[in-house]
Amino acid sequence: MKKNSKTFFRKRIREIRTSLTEQEIISKSLAIESLFFGLADLKSVKNLLIYMASFKEVQTRSIIEKCLKENMAIYLPLVDLSQGNFFFSRVSDFNKELEKGPFGIFQPKFDKRNLLKDTKDIDLIVVPGMAFDEKGGRIGNGKGFYDKFLATVPPHITIIALAFELQIVDEIILFNHDIPVHKIITEKRIISCAK
Repeated sequence: MKKNSKTFFRKRIREIRTSLTEQEIISKSLAIESLFFGLADLKSVKNLLIYMASFKEVQTRSIIEKCLKENMAIYLPLVDLSQGNFFFSRVSDFNKELEKGPFGIFQPKFDKRNLLKDTKDIDLIVVPGMAFDEKGGRIGNGKGFYDKFLATVPPHITIIALAFELQIVDEIILFNHDIPVHKIITEKRIISCAK
């Protein structure tokens, strides 16, 4: 396995991330959340596309709840493995509109009326990932859902990644279909990625 391959980074970061305690995840996530809400980009956001975190990812529930209180329209991913589909659906109420998805992560219940119709309606996109470099290179979890989706996003829409500092690596070799992120927020800093 090559030391800069996507498989290598996924395995290495997954192992390191697994060693984080629940308290470490919570405290690092809160620091990231604080930096996120300090972003100038956020002031004009009306429609936010974000993800529900798995246990070892940067936690997003508190961010989503605060954004809902600010009357932002929140869109979360919805995976349908039987059809191989990946949608985004608007959510207004955590308690009524979410259910456990195929990867054990909460996702919106399918309702055609709530599906995102056009990515041009989104003001800001927040994505997960396994590893990132400071140029905006991103390695996902290996399913390819976000890669396909990000390829459809208009270039003027800002894409932000939330990551623990331990997920930042020296260099990720990008392929033509890979879409870099514009900013990465860790518990220590905001990285503005070179274009």
